[in-house]
Amino acid sequence: VGGGDIGWGGYRDRDGDGDGDGDGDGDGDGDGDMGMDMLAQDDKKAMTKSLKREVKKVTDTMDEGKKRLRKLGILKDGGGEESGEDEDMDDLKDDEKEEANEEDEDEEESGEEAGEESGEESEEESGEEEEVEVEETKEKKEESKQQKTVAVPAAPGAALPFTFPMPATPQALEKIVGALSPVDAAVALDRIRKCHAPTLREDNRKKTQLFFGLLLQRFEVLAGAASIPVAHLDVLAAALAAVAVSVPFFAVTAARARLEKMAARLRRALRDGQTGWPPARTLLLLALFADLFPATDKQH
Repeated sequence: VGGGDIGWGGYRDRDGDGDGDGDGDGDGDGDGDMGMDMLAQDDKKAMTKSLKREVKKVTDTMDEGKKRLRKLGILKDGGGEESGEDEDMDDLKDDEKEEANEEDEDEEESGEEAGEESGEESEEESGEEEEVEVEETKEKKEESKQQKTVAVPAAPGAALPFTFPMPATPQALEKIVGALSPVDAAVALDRIRKCHAPTLREDNRKKTQLFFGLLLQRFEVLAGAASIPVAHLDVLAAALAAVAVSVPFFAVTAARARLEKMAARLRRALRDGQTGWPPARTLLLLALFADLFPATDKQH
């Protein structure tokens, strides 16, 4: 108290700031100037780091200078060869890096050019493919149109009625099959035979017999024509064979009557001094009868 060097509690106030803590800051907490010390330590660390960096730079520059002197032969301290080799290795590494960079640049340029060329080629190919696809679609459309326009051939006898009246005269038969093609005529004659079959009604037997006679008479007329319609004769022969199965006795009687007439005609020709050579109609009738009543059939 007397000299200000004794603080509270009898402690000596060493720093003379009157707080008795001896830290010199007068706040009485006893911490002193710790914050300032820490800042000073940070500054020292930073300074040391900067000094180390500067020293390192100086040493690096000195080493480079020594290397140059060794390379020139001025400084001979035994480290020239190693330094020279190091420099050579560094130079080689730098050259290799530059070459690698140039190669990378060249590869990038070539890649870009190749990409452009491939892109152009792909565009051209895609354009050609599109043109080909368009042409193919056009051809398909034209083919479908042609298929639609082409008329489908009708089945034989599609335009003919399913039932026909039984013809009673040669004129009635001519009216039914006279204007038909051989295929349609065959269909019409077959439908007449089936619609008026003897098994359906009792009176159909006489109609079938009459139908056989009309067919045989029509065969004789066409066989005696100037131009023989062979296709129509084949149709009539098939129809006669089918009808003869239904009325076999009548068919035999009609054929025998025709054969007797042909024999009588031949006798008259020979009696008159003629050759008696039969005409085409007679030959075709003989061929028809040979088909209707073959000699190999024991029933005949």
